[in-house]
Amino acid sequence: MYDLAVIGALQKTRRVQVATWSSCPLIDIVIESGRRDPAGCRRYVTGSTSWLTSHRDGAPVILGMSAAELSNPRTALIDPATGERATSAAEKAKVWTAGLRRTVLALSAAGHPVYVVQIAPHFPVTPYEDWWNPADCPNWKLRTSLSTCAPSISRAQADRDQRLLLDAQANALQGTPARLIVVRDALCPNARCAVNQDTEWIYRDGVHITQAESWRLRTLFARALTQPTS
Repeated sequence: MYDLAVIGALQKTRRVQVATWSSCPLIDIVIESGRRDPAGCRRYVTGSTSWLTSHRDGAPVILGMSAAELSNPRTALIDPATGERATSAAEKAKVWTAGLRRTVLALSAAGHPVYVVQIAPHFPVTPYEDWWNPADCPNWKLRTSLSTCAPSISRAQADRDQRLLLDAQANALQGTPARLIVVRDALCPNARCAVNQDTEWIYRDGVHITQAESWRLRTLFARALTQPTS
């Protein structure tokens, strides 16, 4: 969802290639969600990592992720390095952290500067996978006021709700050459996170920001991508 932010940040200096697989972060783990065959996601991860590590051209790699699989009790994570299968949130955080760390170190060893986008605030309707969606908002509410159908939460509460996710990401990057691109400050101005600000939609659903918001973040990404990763 940060494709336009990256394109806007690098358009004058580099050709940008965007690769994504729905609900499949570029992390060295196996995700069992019960909704899809994990083999496809695994092929995407191993194939992409293999291609990047074989192309030692020094191109920066920007990784985005939601980490929603950590808090979803219907999802299990497997560590391909050890075979460990984790189902509790705490166990999954350990597997997720180890997998992200392996990916970052492999890409860095191949000469790629690695940047990891900070996990954005989420807006769940239920605690796990039922995310807020503007399609559920009646037109009469939208005509009256965007705020009547747009959830918001304090930054402090968002940080508390996602502490496990944020800590897992920070622990994975600790001691690696990777640099974190901090987006929560921009997405939660005035210590408040909301799916819309004034008349502008910031989120297109409870997890993903809009294309317009992604483009707005291009200046932030441009500044971050000029910082060395080691």
